[in-house]
Amino acid sequence: GTKVTEEVFRSVSEVQTLKNVNEFNDVFKKFTRSSTYGKIIDETVTYETKLENNYPLYIANIEASVVEEKGEADPNFKAEIILPKTKFIARDDIEKSDKIEFKLWASDDCYLYLFNVMSNDSVYLILPNEIIQDNSYKVDKTIQNYQKLISGLRFSVGLPEGKDYALEGLLLIAVKDKIDFKSDLIEQTGNGIIATYKSALTEIMKWLVAIPQNRRTECFTSFEIIRAEIN
Repeated sequence: GTKVTEEVFRSVSEVQTLKNVNEFNDVFKKFTRSSTYGKIIDETVTYETKLENNYPLYIANIEASVVEEKGEADPNFKAEIILPKTKFIARDDIEKSDKIEFKLWASDDCYLYLFNVMSNDSVYLILPNEIIQDNSYKVDKTIQNYQKLISGLRFSVGLPEGKDYALEGLLLIAVKDKIDFKSDLIEQTGNGIIATYKSALTEIMKWLVAIPQNRRTECFTSFEIIRAEIN
C-alpha cells in the first residue's frame, strides 16, 4: 500500500574485459533513489527469460518491504568525500600498493559514518571502528579528532585473486545526532565487515529509516583499482 516512485536499487552486472569480471559496474552507483514515500529495506527478486518475436526478453519481478520516511530532507545539510585521485595501483606486495587518502567534509556539526564498498562483495565500516570511536565532526575545527588516528592507518588497495581491475566505493552518511550504525552481521563476521552488498544495503536502510530525513545526508564516490604490470 506504500507508493514508491524511486527506490534503493542494487544492480550487479558482470562485464568481461580480457580475463576480468567486474562485478561492481553499477552497485551503489546511486546509493539511494530517494522517495517521498519510503525506502526499501528488504526485497526478493526473481528473473524470467522468454522469447518474444525471436528476441530474448528478460523480466525481473520484485517484491519489496517499504518503510515510510520521516520528515523532509534538509537541502542545506551536505557531506562530501574528497579523493585526490580516483585511480589506484595494486601490487603483489600490499605494503607497496597505493594508499587511499581521503578527506571528509560536512556543512553542519554531525557524526560521520564511512563505509568502504569493496570489490570482493563485502562492505567495511571504516568510521567509527574499534580504534577510532570518536566520529564527531565540528565545522569550526581545522583537524577533527578522528583524523589524528585515521592518518596513522594505512588503507592500501588490493584486488581479488585472478582480477586485474575492479571498482570500489566509499559511502559517507552524516547524521546530526549520535545514532550509531549497529548490525548483528558485523558482530558475526568481525572486523567491521558485512559479508555482501545485499546484506549491507538491507542493514543500512533499516538504520536510515529510523532517522528523520532532515537529520541525515549521504554521498557516494567510486574509484578504480588496477593491478601493476609485472616487468
